[in-house]
Amino acid sequence: MMATVVSDQGAAPPNDEYLLCSGGQFRLMEIRDAATAKAKKKWDAAPTIPHEGEGGDCPGDALMDISKNNVTMTARLAARDWLSDCELSQEHPGLHYGIEECLEFPFTADVWLPDDTTLKVKVVGFIEGEDGSERPGTGIGFKVKYLDQELLVPTDAFVNELANPSQLDDDWMKSAESVPAKVFAILRVFYSGSILTNIREFGDIWCDMRYDVSYEGQKKEKRKVYQAMKKDYVTNPPKIKKIKSFPKLDTFERVWNVLGSPFPLMQTSLAFHTYLATVAKFPFDVKVKYGGGVVTATGLVPYKANKYFQESRGVYMTVDLHSDSSGEPPRKKAKNCTAQVAVSVHGVEAWYSTPDPIKRYLEDVDKFMESLGICANKWRFVQCDLLPKNMYSGDWEI
Repeated sequence: MMATVVSDQGAAPPNDEYLLCSGGQFRLMEIRDAATAKAKKKWDAAPTIPHEGEGGDCPGDALMDISKNNVTMTARLAARDWLSDCELSQEHPGLHYGIEECLEFPFTADVWLPDDTTLKVKVVGFIEGEDGSERPGTGIGFKVKYLDQELLVPTDAFVNELANPSQLDDDWMKSAESVPAKVFAILRVFYSGSILTNIREFGDIWCDMRYDVSYEGQKKEKRKVYQAMKKDYVTNPPKIKKIKSFPKLDTFERVWNVLGSPFPLMQTSLAFHTYLATVAKFPFDVKVKYGGGVVTATGLVPYKANKYFQESRGVYMTVDLHSDSSGEPPRKKAKNCTAQVAVSVHGVEAWYSTPDPIKRYLEDVDKFMESLGICANKWRFVQCDLLPKNMYSGDWEI
């Protein structure tokens, strides 16, 4: 499913009908499977690299707030300390600055793989940009090394070391080694409370209201929200404008047709999900990024929402766990793992046999994320009065 994922040390997130993964995670699995037994044994036998920085320079001393007595609540409070002074335009730079101040690279961490196993990697840095990210618009990907290759993975790829608070050691919680786990917890809090949107249009509304210039953009957007509620776009999504003309349009025109659809800004993710659902005829081949193999996309993960709000972290396609180019048999997942593997559309690229509509779709998603796509905190939407009234309850504000 695409609901908020609560990671657990005993199961890859989310351990239900679908096991969502990024292109980076999928590529790590391929690298592991292609490596020699000697190379893997040498890597596994290498000593772990503990995190050394204390994280004391984090904004608002955020990490000091996180306690094993109530990890969820204290992580939310830490995120508030970290980001509460940020304006809309500074949310992602604020995350970037905090990570830069808190983390000392390199250090060793474990990541989940699509076959429901874990792998030790060396975390060597981070980068702004959605590449390799499980959640579109996060603006952050962590650089990791495995054997002789470097690629990007999202926060959700890392095993959640804070998942079982009762098993956490007090000394470890106060040590430098716990800093990465706490940083990952803050990032999860932020992105679990964010909405993928078109930052240009949303930013215009935000600025107009902030400086009391005009409320026309807000009024127009509120009408869209009302229509989305009335017609229940989640189960009955409207058609994408001029989609039959897409082969004749360039990427810019196609993206703006998708964004100019009846979907409100809070359902941008649903708009791109509907776009793919309209043009895709499964199965078809796509290539895993970072020099990965060709995989067969077998279906589209259903969009999931809570009432009218998007809980989808993006668009995912189910895939076979084997490379068509190598002819290898399907890989076995860990015991008791019945979830279908699904990879983010941000983690794949077109192959020569990929159908033209899918090639256009992947090109359009990349173009959208390049300049317009971003995750904004839900509270920004509440401040602009752009969410249904019956959704304003709950602890949304960081």
